[in-house]
Amino acid sequence: MLPASDPSAASVDAFPTRAARPLVVLTAAQADGIYRHRFAVAHELGHLVLHADATGDSRQEKQADAFAAKFLSPKDSILPFLPRRMDLARLAVYRCRELGLISDTTASRT
Repeated sequence: MLPASDPSAASVDAFPTRAARPLVVLTAAQADGIYRHRFAVAHELGHLVLHADATGDSRQEKQADAFAAKFLSPKDSILPFLPRRMDLARLAVYRCRELGLISDTTASRT
């Protein structure tokens, strides 16, 4: 991982390089969750696989995000776990509980 003292580490989760061999370097900038690190690595792998001429434009970033999402949660694997219909009220309650804005008891009553 890139040391937190490196100025570029503050705004970058990870980046790929094609030095002697392809390599993904993680930074400590967003070390708050393993899932974010996993996504960052899969995103950079997407750049290595898809973009020999990586320019970092928004199209390439969207492609790398799509690659990471499909790599980490393939449709056939994730589909059985997803709701058939979006329930925004339920999502809001879940997020409020997750952020500590409401208790588990309050969340279970809503």
